[in-house]
Amino acid sequence: MVPSPYNPGTMLTLGAALVLFPLAFVGAGQEDAPGVSATQRRSIEELFRVDAGPRRPGYAFGVVVGGRLVLAGGSGYADLGTGRLIGPATPFRLASASKQFTAACALLLIEEGELREEQTIGSVLPGFEGLNPAPTVSDLIHHTSGIRDYLDLHWLRGEEETFTPTESLALLARQRSLAFAPESAYAYSNSNYFLLGAIVGKVSGSSLARFARAGIFDPLGMKATRFVDDHRETPRDAARGYWRGADGWEIYETELDHVGDGGLYSTIEDLARWAANFSDPRLGSGSGFLERELSAPPLRDGRSNTYAFGLAVEPLADGSRLISHGGSFAGYRSAFAYHDASQTAAIVLANFPAARTEELAESALAVLGVRLERVAVPDIDPAGRAPVGVRRGPSALAGSYRCSELDTTWELEAKGSAIAVRVDGTPLVEFKPDRRGTGYRARDYPGMRLVPLAEDSFAVWSRYLGRLEFRRIP
Repeated sequence: MVPSPYNPGTMLTLGAALVLFPLAFVGAGQEDAPGVSATQRRSIEELFRVDAGPRRPGYAFGVVVGGRLVLAGGSGYADLGTGRLIGPATPFRLASASKQFTAACALLLIEEGELREEQTIGSVLPGFEGLNPAPTVSDLIHHTSGIRDYLDLHWLRGEEETFTPTESLALLARQRSLAFAPESAYAYSNSNYFLLGAIVGKVSGSSLARFARAGIFDPLGMKATRFVDDHRETPRDAARGYWRGADGWEIYETELDHVGDGGLYSTIEDLARWAANFSDPRLGSGSGFLERELSAPPLRDGRSNTYAFGLAVEPLADGSRLISHGGSFAGYRSAFAYHDASQTAAIVLANFPAARTEELAESALAVLGVRLERVAVPDIDPAGRAPVGVRRGPSALAGSYRCSELDTTWELEAKGSAIAVRVDGTPLVEFKPDRRGTGYRARDYPGMRLVPLAEDSFAVWSRYLGRLEFRRIP
Protein backbone atom coordinates (compact mmCIF):
# COMPACT_ATOMS: atom_id res chain seq x y z
CA MET A 1 0.00 0.00 0.00
CA VAL A 2 1.42 3.38 -1.02
CA PRO A 3 1.21 5.94 1.82
CA SER A 4 -0.58 9.26 1.63
CA PRO A 5 1.63 11.95 0.01
CA TYR A 6 1.43 13.99 3.21
CA ASN A 7 1.79 11.14 5.69
CA PRO A 8 5.24 11.52 7.26
CA GLY A 9 5.24 8.00 8.63
CA THR A 10 6.97 6.13 5.78
CA MET A 11 10.67 6.86 5.53
CA LEU A 12 13.39 4.76 3.92
CA THR A 13 16.62 4.25 5.84
CA LEU A 14 19.63 3.94 3.57
CA GLY A 15 21.90 0.99 4.17
CA ALA A 16 25.64 0.98 4.57
CA ALA A 17 26.53 -0.43 1.14
CA LEU A 18 27.04 2.46 -1.28
CA VAL A 19 27.50 2.75 -5.01
CA LEU A 20 27.96 5.91 -7.05
CA PHE A 21 25.88 5.95 -10.20
CA PRO A 22 27.13 7.79 -13.29
CA LEU A 23 27.61 11.48 -12.52
CA ALA A 24 27.54 14.43 -14.88
CA PHE A 25 29.36 17.62 -13.87
CA VAL A 26 29.45 21.14 -15.18
CA GLY A 27 33.08 21.67 -16.05
CA ALA A 28 33.77 17.92 -16.03
CA GLY A 29 37.38 17.13 -16.80
CA GLN A 30 38.69 20.13 -14.89
CA GLU A 31 40.65 19.47 -11.75
CA ASP A 32 39.31 22.69 -10.26
CA ALA A 33 36.00 24.30 -11.17
CA PRO A 34 35.91 28.07 -10.50
CA GLY A 35 35.31 28.51 -6.78
CA VAL A 36 35.52 24.75 -6.06
CA SER A 37 38.78 22.85 -5.62
CA ALA A 38 39.24 19.26 -6.77
CA THR A 39 39.21 18.13 -3.13
CA GLN A 40 35.99 19.99 -2.42
CA ARG A 41 34.43 18.56 -5.56
CA ARG A 42 35.26 15.02 -4.51
CA SER A 43 33.86 15.66 -1.02
CA ILE A 44 30.59 17.02 -2.43
CA GLU A 45 30.38 14.13 -4.88
CA GLU A 46 30.73 11.72 -1.96
CA LEU A 47 27.68 13.29 -0.26
CA PHE A 48 25.41 12.08 -3.04
CA ARG A 49 26.26 8.43 -3.21
CA VAL A 50 23.07 6.37 -2.98
CA ASP A 51 22.21 2.99 -1.52
CA ALA A 52 23.41 0.01 -3.55
CA GLY A 53 20.94 -1.74 -5.83
CA PRO A 54 20.30 -2.56 -9.47
CA ARG A 55 18.31 0.63 -10.09
CA ARG A 56 17.50 3.22 -7.47
CA PRO A 57 16.18 6.77 -7.31
CA GLY A 58 18.69 9.41 -6.29
CA TYR A 59 19.75 13.04 -6.38
CA ALA A 60 20.41 16.01 -8.60
CA PHE A 61 22.65 18.65 -7.05
CA GLY A 62 24.36 21.90 -7.88
CA VAL A 63 26.66 24.52 -6.39
CA VAL A 64 26.46 28.18 -7.40
CA VAL A 65 29.23 30.64 -6.49
CA GLY A 66 28.96 34.33 -7.34
CA GLY A 67 26.05 33.70 -9.67
CA ARG A 68 27.79 30.90 -11.63
CA LEU A 69 26.86 27.23 -11.62
CA VAL A 70 30.29 25.78 -10.89
CA LEU A 71 29.37 22.21 -10.05
CA ALA A 72 26.33 20.11 -10.94
CA GLY A 73 25.59 16.44 -11.18
CA GLY A 74 23.21 13.58 -10.61
CA SER A 75 23.23 10.14 -9.04
CA GLY A 76 20.65 7.42 -9.41
CA TYR A 77 17.72 7.09 -11.78
CA ALA A 78 14.98 9.50 -12.80
CA ASP A 79 12.89 6.60 -14.13
CA LEU A 80 13.54 3.07 -12.92
CA GLY A 81 11.39 1.61 -15.69
CA THR A 82 13.27 3.16 -18.61
CA GLY A 83 16.69 3.42 -16.98
CA ARG A 84 16.81 7.19 -17.52
CA LEU A 85 19.51 8.71 -15.29
CA ILE A 86 19.24 11.84 -13.16
CA GLY A 87 21.19 14.88 -14.31
CA PRO A 88 21.30 18.67 -13.84
CA ALA A 89 18.62 19.11 -16.54
CA THR A 90 16.16 16.62 -14.98
CA PRO A 91 12.95 18.34 -13.77
CA PHE A 92 11.84 17.50 -10.22
CA ARG A 93 8.73 18.44 -8.30
CA LEU A 94 9.92 21.01 -5.73
CA ALA A 95 7.02 20.61 -3.26
CA SER A 96 7.18 23.42 -0.67
CA ALA A 97 10.33 24.95 -2.16
CA SER A 98 7.82 26.28 -4.71
CA LYS A 99 6.64 28.85 -2.16
CA GLN A 100 9.51 31.27 -2.81
CA PHE A 101 8.32 31.67 -6.40
CA THR A 102 4.70 32.24 -5.39
CA ALA A 103 5.85 34.93 -2.97
CA ALA A 104 8.01 36.53 -5.66
CA CYS A 105 4.96 36.72 -7.93
CA ALA A 106 3.00 38.44 -5.16
CA LEU A 107 5.87 40.87 -4.60
CA LEU A 108 5.93 41.78 -8.29
CA LEU A 109 2.23 42.68 -8.03
CA ILE A 110 2.90 44.64 -4.83
CA GLU A 111 5.67 46.64 -6.51
CA GLU A 112 3.36 47.34 -9.44
CA GLY A 113 0.69 48.66 -7.06
CA GLU A 114 -1.79 45.96 -8.08
CA LEU A 115 -1.76 44.31 -4.64
CA ARG A 116 -1.21 45.63 -1.12
CA GLU A 117 0.21 43.63 1.77
CA GLU A 118 -2.34 45.10 4.18
CA GLN A 119 -5.31 43.98 2.07
CA THR A 120 -7.52 41.41 3.74
CA ILE A 121 -7.99 38.07 2.03
CA GLY A 122 -11.72 38.65 1.78
CA SER A 123 -11.20 41.88 -0.15
CA VAL A 124 -9.57 39.86 -2.94
CA LEU A 125 -11.07 36.36 -2.80
CA PRO A 126 -14.87 36.00 -2.72
CA GLY A 127 -16.15 33.83 0.12
CA PHE A 128 -13.46 34.77 2.64
CA GLU A 129 -15.18 37.84 4.07
CA GLY A 130 -16.40 35.93 7.16
CA LEU A 131 -13.06 35.50 8.92
CA ASN A 132 -12.83 37.75 11.97
CA PRO A 133 -10.24 38.98 12.70
CA ALA A 134 -9.41 39.11 9.01
CA PRO A 135 -5.96 37.87 7.90
CA THR A 136 -4.11 39.98 5.35
CA VAL A 137 -1.98 39.24 2.31
CA SER A 138 1.06 39.87 4.52
CA ASP A 139 -0.18 37.23 6.97
CA LEU A 140 -0.32 34.69 4.15
CA ILE A 141 3.20 35.53 2.97
CA HIS A 142 4.76 35.29 6.44
CA HIS A 143 2.64 32.40 7.84
CA THR A 144 1.01 34.54 10.52
CA SER A 145 -2.61 34.19 9.37
CA GLY A 146 -3.81 31.46 11.75
CA ILE A 147 -5.53 29.73 8.81
CA ARG A 148 -5.51 25.95 9.17
CA ASP A 149 -3.62 23.81 6.67
CA TYR A 150 -6.01 22.56 4.00
CA LEU A 151 -4.20 19.20 3.93
CA ASP A 152 -5.03 18.74 7.62
CA LEU A 153 -8.64 19.78 7.05
CA HIS A 154 -9.09 17.29 4.23
CA TRP A 155 -7.48 14.58 6.33
CA LEU A 156 -9.91 15.32 9.17
CA ARG A 157 -12.68 14.75 6.60
CA GLY A 158 -11.21 11.36 5.74
CA GLU A 159 -9.92 12.57 2.37
CA GLU A 160 -6.47 12.13 0.94
CA GLU A 161 -6.10 12.65 -2.82
CA THR A 162 -9.77 12.87 -3.68
CA PHE A 163 -10.11 16.66 -3.66
CA THR A 164 -9.65 19.43 -6.19
CA PRO A 165 -8.35 23.00 -5.77
CA THR A 166 -11.93 24.25 -6.06
CA GLU A 167 -13.03 21.95 -3.23
CA SER A 168 -10.10 23.07 -1.07
CA LEU A 169 -11.00 26.73 -1.62
CA ALA A 170 -14.59 25.97 -0.63
CA LEU A 171 -13.44 24.12 2.51
CA LEU A 172 -11.20 27.01 3.54
CA ALA A 173 -14.04 29.46 2.90
CA ARG A 174 -16.19 27.49 5.39
CA GLN A 175 -13.76 28.30 8.20
CA ARG A 176 -15.17 30.78 10.70
CA SER A 177 -12.40 30.46 13.28
CA LEU A 178 -8.62 30.57 13.20
CA ALA A 179 -5.95 28.58 15.00
CA PHE A 180 -4.69 31.87 16.49
CA ALA A 181 -5.16 35.61 16.01
CA PRO A 182 -3.33 36.98 12.96
CA GLU A 183 0.19 38.30 13.66
CA SER A 184 0.18 36.84 17.19
CA ALA A 185 2.22 33.76 16.22
CA TYR A 186 3.83 31.88 13.35
CA ALA A 187 2.55 28.56 12.02
CA TYR A 188 3.59 27.09 8.70
CA SER A 189 0.44 26.35 6.71
CA ASN A 190 0.13 25.25 3.09
CA SER A 191 -3.19 27.08 2.98
CA ASN A 192 -1.36 30.41 3.15
CA TYR A 193 0.47 29.86 -0.12
CA PHE A 194 -2.36 28.01 -1.83
CA LEU A 195 -4.51 31.10 -1.17
CA LEU A 196 -1.66 33.43 -2.14
CA GLY A 197 -1.38 31.63 -5.48
CA ALA A 198 -5.13 32.08 -6.00
CA ILE A 199 -4.76 35.79 -5.19
CA VAL A 200 -1.94 36.18 -7.73
CA GLY A 201 -4.17 34.62 -10.37
CA LYS A 202 -7.18 36.77 -9.42
CA VAL A 203 -5.30 40.08 -9.28
CA SER A 204 -3.27 39.46 -12.43
CA GLY A 205 -6.32 38.33 -14.39
CA SER A 206 -4.38 35.26 -15.44
CA SER A 207 -3.19 32.24 -13.44
CA LEU A 208 -0.25 31.73 -11.13
CA ALA A 209 1.39 29.50 -13.74
CA ARG A 210 1.12 32.06 -16.55
CA PHE A 211 2.05 35.04 -14.36
CA ALA A 212 5.13 33.25 -13.00
CA ARG A 213 6.19 32.35 -16.53
CA ALA A 214 5.98 35.95 -17.75
CA GLY A 215 7.23 37.64 -14.58
CA ILE A 216 9.99 35.31 -13.35
CA PHE A 217 10.88 32.29 -15.45
CA ASP A 218 11.18 33.94 -18.88
CA PRO A 219 13.16 36.97 -17.61
CA LEU A 220 15.63 34.70 -15.79
CA GLY A 221 15.90 32.15 -18.59
CA MET A 222 14.34 29.35 -16.53
CA LYS A 223 12.97 27.54 -19.56
CA ALA A 224 12.36 24.17 -17.88
CA THR A 225 10.52 25.59 -14.84
CA ARG A 226 6.76 25.79 -14.50
CA PHE A 227 3.84 25.45 -12.14
CA VAL A 228 1.78 22.40 -13.10
CA ASP A 229 -1.89 22.98 -12.22
CA ASP A 230 -3.02 19.90 -14.15
CA HIS A 231 -1.18 16.69 -13.26
CA ARG A 232 -1.83 15.37 -16.76
CA GLU A 233 0.63 18.01 -18.00
CA THR A 234 3.55 16.92 -15.82
CA PRO A 235 6.79 17.28 -17.84
CA ARG A 236 7.49 14.04 -19.68
CA ASP A 237 11.16 14.13 -18.75
CA ALA A 238 10.49 14.75 -15.03
CA ALA A 239 11.95 12.42 -12.42
CA ARG A 240 9.40 9.91 -11.16
CA GLY A 241 8.74 9.89 -7.42
CA TYR A 242 9.32 6.61 -5.55
CA TRP A 243 9.09 4.96 -2.17
CA ARG A 244 10.32 1.55 -1.07
CA GLY A 245 7.48 -0.89 -0.47
CA ALA A 246 7.55 -4.52 0.58
CA ASP A 247 8.27 -5.62 -2.99
CA GLY A 248 10.83 -2.95 -3.85
CA TRP A 249 10.60 0.54 -5.29
CA GLU A 250 7.10 1.74 -6.17
CA ILE A 251 5.81 4.90 -7.85
CA TYR A 252 4.92 7.48 -5.19
CA GLU A 253 3.44 10.59 -6.78
CA THR A 254 0.40 12.82 -6.47
CA GLU A 255 -2.48 13.82 -8.70
CA LEU A 256 -3.28 16.94 -6.69
CA ASP A 257 -3.49 20.01 -8.93
CA HIS A 258 -2.94 22.61 -6.20
CA VAL A 259 -0.28 25.25 -6.88
CA GLY A 260 1.17 28.10 -4.86
CA ASP A 261 2.10 26.00 -1.85
CA GLY A 262 3.73 23.50 -4.21
CA GLY A 263 3.26 22.21 -7.73
CA LEU A 264 6.42 23.67 -9.30
CA TYR A 265 8.78 21.61 -11.45
CA SER A 266 12.34 22.78 -12.01
CA THR A 267 15.91 21.63 -12.64
CA ILE A 268 19.30 22.24 -11.07
CA GLU A 269 20.29 24.33 -14.08
CA ASP A 270 17.22 26.57 -13.77
CA LEU A 271 17.46 26.89 -9.99
CA ALA A 272 21.06 28.02 -10.46
CA ARG A 273 19.66 30.91 -12.52
CA TRP A 274 17.30 31.68 -9.65
CA ALA A 275 20.24 31.61 -7.20
CA ALA A 276 22.16 34.00 -9.46
CA ASN A 277 19.37 36.53 -9.00
CA PHE A 278 20.34 36.77 -5.32
CA SER A 279 23.84 37.89 -6.34
CA ASP A 280 22.72 40.14 -9.20
CA PRO A 281 19.01 41.02 -8.71
CA ARG A 282 17.14 41.36 -12.00
CA LEU A 283 13.49 40.99 -11.01
CA GLY A 284 11.21 43.91 -10.29
CA SER A 285 13.09 46.91 -8.92
CA GLY A 286 16.31 44.90 -8.62
CA SER A 287 18.10 45.38 -5.31
CA GLY A 288 14.99 46.93 -3.76
CA PHE A 289 12.96 43.88 -4.74
CA LEU A 290 15.55 41.54 -3.22
CA GLU A 291 15.76 43.54 0.01
CA ARG A 292 12.01 43.37 0.44
CA GLU A 293 11.91 39.70 -0.57
CA LEU A 294 14.25 38.85 2.32
CA SER A 295 12.38 40.85 4.97
CA ALA A 296 9.61 39.91 7.38
CA PRO A 297 7.65 42.15 9.76
CA PRO A 298 7.75 41.31 13.49
CA LEU A 299 4.74 39.89 15.30
CA ARG A 300 2.40 42.24 17.12
CA ASP A 301 4.37 41.82 20.36
CA GLY A 302 7.66 42.66 18.65
CA ARG A 303 9.11 39.15 18.36
CA SER A 304 11.06 38.59 15.16
CA ASN A 305 9.78 36.36 12.36
CA THR A 306 12.45 34.83 10.12
CA TYR A 307 10.01 33.68 7.39
CA ALA A 308 10.22 36.29 4.64
CA PHE A 309 8.74 35.99 1.13
CA GLY A 310 8.62 32.20 0.80
CA LEU A 311 12.11 31.89 2.28
CA ALA A 312 13.51 31.35 5.75
CA VAL A 313 16.11 34.04 6.44
CA GLU A 314 18.19 32.92 9.41
CA PRO A 315 20.79 35.16 11.08
CA LEU A 316 24.21 33.58 11.62
CA ALA A 317 26.76 34.32 14.33
CA ASP A 318 29.15 36.13 11.97
CA GLY A 319 26.45 38.57 10.83
CA SER A 320 25.70 36.78 7.57
CA ARG A 321 22.42 35.06 6.68
CA LEU A 322 21.31 31.65 5.45
CA ILE A 323 18.41 31.98 3.01
CA SER A 324 16.68 28.68 2.43
CA HIS A 325 13.61 26.55 1.90
CA GLY A 326 13.01 22.83 1.68
CA GLY A 327 10.25 20.73 0.18
CA SER A 328 8.71 17.35 0.97
CA PHE A 329 5.71 15.76 -0.73
CA ALA A 330 5.00 12.24 -1.97
CA GLY A 331 8.28 10.80 -3.30
CA TYR A 332 10.01 14.16 -3.75
CA ARG A 333 12.41 16.11 -1.55
CA SER A 334 14.14 19.42 -2.31
CA ALA A 335 16.39 22.01 -0.72
CA PHE A 336 17.58 25.46 -1.73
CA ALA A 337 20.19 27.09 0.52
CA TYR A 338 21.97 30.40 -0.19
CA HIS A 339 24.63 32.06 1.97
CA ASP A 340 24.54 35.79 1.33
CA ALA A 341 28.04 36.82 2.43
CA SER A 342 29.84 34.30 0.22
CA GLN A 343 27.18 34.37 -2.53
CA THR A 344 27.21 30.58 -2.45
CA ALA A 345 24.18 28.36 -3.02
CA ALA A 346 23.69 24.61 -2.70
CA ILE A 347 20.67 23.03 -4.38
CA VAL A 348 19.57 19.43 -3.87
CA LEU A 349 16.64 17.58 -5.48
CA ALA A 350 15.66 13.95 -4.87
CA ASN A 351 12.98 11.46 -5.86
CA PHE A 352 12.68 9.27 -2.76
CA PRO A 353 11.28 10.12 0.70
CA ALA A 354 14.33 9.37 2.85
CA ALA A 355 16.51 11.86 0.99
CA ARG A 356 18.09 14.28 3.48
CA THR A 357 18.11 17.16 1.02
CA GLU A 358 18.27 20.05 3.50
CA GLU A 359 21.01 18.41 5.55
CA LEU A 360 22.98 17.61 2.39
CA ALA A 361 22.67 21.17 1.06
CA GLU A 362 24.11 22.52 4.30
CA SER A 363 26.84 19.87 4.23
CA ALA A 364 27.80 20.99 0.73
CA LEU A 365 28.03 24.60 1.94
CA ALA A 366 30.21 23.44 4.84
CA VAL A 367 32.58 21.68 2.42
CA LEU A 368 33.00 25.04 0.69
CA GLY A 369 33.94 26.70 3.97
CA VAL A 370 30.60 28.30 4.85
CA ARG A 371 30.11 28.33 8.63
CA LEU A 372 26.47 27.92 9.60
CA GLU A 373 26.55 28.87 13.27
CA ARG A 374 22.97 29.90 13.90
CA VAL A 375 21.85 32.62 16.28
CA ALA A 376 19.09 31.79 18.76
CA VAL A 377 15.75 33.34 17.81
CA PRO A 378 12.59 33.60 19.95
CA ASP A 379 9.97 30.86 19.80
CA ILE A 380 7.04 32.25 17.84
CA ASP A 381 4.95 29.09 17.45
CA PRO A 382 1.34 29.27 18.70
CA ALA A 383 1.18 29.06 22.49
CA GLY A 384 -2.52 28.29 22.85
CA ARG A 385 -3.89 25.96 25.50
CA ALA A 386 -6.38 23.16 24.99
CA PRO A 387 -9.94 23.94 26.14
CA VAL A 388 -10.90 22.69 29.59
CA GLY A 389 -12.84 19.47 29.23
CA VAL A 390 -15.24 17.47 31.35
CA ARG A 391 -14.86 13.85 32.37
CA ARG A 392 -16.71 11.59 29.96
CA GLY A 393 -15.86 8.00 29.24
CA PRO A 394 -15.67 6.44 25.78
CA SER A 395 -19.10 4.79 26.09
CA ALA A 396 -20.76 8.10 26.94
CA LEU A 397 -19.04 9.77 23.97
CA ALA A 398 -19.95 7.07 21.44
CA GLY A 399 -22.18 8.30 18.63
CA SER A 400 -22.25 10.52 15.53
CA TYR A 401 -21.09 14.14 15.61
CA ARG A 402 -21.07 16.91 13.02
CA CYS A 403 -18.50 19.70 12.51
CA SER A 404 -19.87 22.60 10.45
CA GLU A 405 -16.44 24.02 9.60
CA LEU A 406 -15.34 20.66 8.20
CA ASP A 407 -18.78 19.85 6.79
CA THR A 408 -18.26 16.26 7.88
CA THR A 409 -19.47 13.67 10.39
CA TRP A 410 -17.31 11.71 12.82
CA GLU A 411 -18.51 8.40 14.22
CA LEU A 412 -17.06 7.76 17.69
CA GLU A 413 -16.81 4.19 18.95
CA ALA A 414 -15.71 3.04 22.40
CA LYS A 415 -12.69 0.77 22.20
CA GLY A 416 -11.86 -0.16 25.77
CA SER A 417 -10.51 3.02 27.38
CA ALA A 418 -9.85 4.55 23.96
CA ILE A 419 -12.03 6.15 21.28
CA ALA A 420 -11.90 5.09 17.63
CA VAL A 421 -13.01 7.61 15.00
CA ARG A 422 -14.48 6.65 11.65
CA VAL A 423 -15.50 8.79 8.69
CA ASP A 424 -17.95 7.18 6.27
CA GLY A 425 -17.15 3.84 7.90
CA THR A 426 -13.39 4.15 7.34
CA PRO A 427 -11.03 4.31 10.36
CA LEU A 428 -9.41 7.73 10.71
CA VAL A 429 -7.68 8.06 14.08
CA GLU A 430 -7.71 6.65 17.59
CA PHE A 431 -7.58 8.65 20.81
CA LYS A 432 -6.36 7.36 24.17
CA PRO A 433 -7.10 8.92 27.60
CA ASP A 434 -4.78 11.67 28.80
CA ARG A 435 -3.30 11.73 32.29
CA ARG A 436 -5.77 14.29 33.63
CA GLY A 437 -8.79 12.23 32.65
CA THR A 438 -10.58 15.15 30.99
CA GLY A 439 -9.54 14.50 27.42
CA TYR A 440 -7.97 12.13 24.93
CA ARG A 441 -4.72 12.27 22.96
CA ALA A 442 -4.45 11.11 19.36
CA ARG A 443 -2.28 8.10 18.70
CA ASP A 444 0.43 8.81 16.11
CA TYR A 445 -0.49 12.53 15.89
CA PRO A 446 1.37 14.34 18.69
CA GLY A 447 -0.36 17.42 20.05
CA MET A 448 -3.87 16.64 18.80
CA ARG A 449 -6.51 16.19 21.49
CA LEU A 450 -10.20 15.34 21.72
CA VAL A 451 -11.78 17.29 24.58
CA PRO A 452 -15.36 16.55 25.77
CA LEU A 453 -17.18 19.85 26.36
CA ALA A 454 -20.71 18.83 27.32
CA GLU A 455 -23.13 15.98 26.82
CA ASP A 456 -23.64 16.82 23.17
CA SER A 457 -20.28 18.17 22.00
CA PHE A 458 -16.51 17.89 21.97
CA ALA A 459 -13.60 19.83 20.48
CA VAL A 460 -10.62 18.63 18.49
CA TRP A 461 -7.67 20.85 19.35
CA SER A 462 -3.99 21.33 18.63
CA ARG A 463 -1.74 24.39 18.65
CA TYR A 464 -1.85 24.48 14.86
CA LEU A 465 -5.52 23.59 14.36
CA GLY A 466 -6.94 25.68 17.15
CA ARG A 467 -10.39 24.51 18.19
CA LEU A 468 -12.82 22.65 15.93
CA GLU A 469 -16.17 21.85 17.56
CA PHE A 470 -18.31 18.79 16.88
CA ARG A 471 -21.94 18.48 17.98
CA ARG A 472 -23.87 15.27 18.46
CA ILE A 473 -26.36 14.40 15.75
CA PRO A 474 -29.72 13.64 17.45
